[in-house]
Amino acid sequence: KTMIVSTDDLESVMQIVVMVMEHCLPRLMDDDAEKSRKVVACYRLEMKPLVDLAYRTFELIRKVSATHCHDTKKKLVQQVAAVLLISCGVNWRRHEWTHADSIDLIHKLAELLVQLSDVSSIDELLCGQPGKSKGYLGEILKLLCQYFRKDVIAHAQMAISALHWCLQRVRHPSVGPHIPSLTPPLLLMVDAYDSNIKATG
Repeated sequence: KTMIVSTDDLESVMQIVVMVMEHCLPRLMDDDAEKSRKVVACYRLEMKPLVDLAYRTFELIRKVSATHCHDTKKKLVQQVAAVLLISCGVNWRRHEWTHADSIDLIHKLAELLVQLSDVSSIDELLCGQPGKSKGYLGEILKLLCQYFRKDVIAHAQMAISALHWCLQRVRHPSVGPHIPSLTPPLLLMVDAYDSNIKATG
């Protein structure tokens, strides 16, 4: 905390979070059960320290009281909000790839993100505020589109969990502008061979 005395210091610290969150995007499973187990084990192992580092850094930034850093805080948080919300969707509840400690940390990290974004809930982060902000759902869909292709959808369980989590939290009419982006992945899921993916779609 004592190291952050200027906007430049805050930007340097925030870059840590940016780099950390880039490693928190969903992973693809494999047709080979053994390879999938390795993907899951690796993700579980990596996520706990990554989320812990991100949480500690966000907590540090939250405690910085210098008023001249307020706008910089908000701007820098915007850089990682979409990836962080995807990580929330992947790790919000127990799956084969989640660690109990990661679940607890991701909930706390989401609360910090809400505080630093000056909104009242995760729903507002996703949907935005009428006349103020548009939310992060559009950016999230752009980041997730790489997982929703016919050749990889069967291996994209983590990305599917993230999309499902987000859509459970958006409300009419906020979702309206995103229907063109949502329709292809949802139709792809409904058409999937895997019954669990189909049901989620």
